[in-house]
Amino acid sequence: FRAVSKGGLFELAKDLFRLTGERIDVGNIRKIIRSQKDDGDRSLKLLEKLLALKIEKIEAHKLMSPLHGIYSLRMADSHLASSGLEDAYALCHIDSKQPDVTQGCQLIHCCVSSLYKICSTLSKISKVVRG
Repeated sequence: FRAVSKGGLFELAKDLFRLTGERIDVGNIRKIIRSQKDDGDRSLKLLEKLLALKIEKIEAHKLMSPLHGIYSLRMADSHLASSGLEDAYALCHIDSKQPDVTQGCQLIHCCVSSLYKICSTLSKISKVVRG
């Protein structure tokens, strides 16, 4: 298990982001939400906008917050100040007082739970787009 140290937790965050954020099909999302390539939005922000087609913007932001937290944690080992680290932990519902291994479990649980909720919302969107 990777998260046996703080560095391992950050590496786990990198792996989780590779499996999630880097695999988002931004081209198709841009077509659905009619976004221009030069708008500066990347995968997570585009997915948030897609979710906002079906739910309130604030709810879409809440759904995406754990993935934003994972993105921040993947940068933590080299770029994130301690206050940013606390914010990332909060977004991922990680208790920093717990052992590193427990934090890793919390990170994985948060990611999977977030993906499940996002997929559920997207399935409702696909019915609207097709229907």
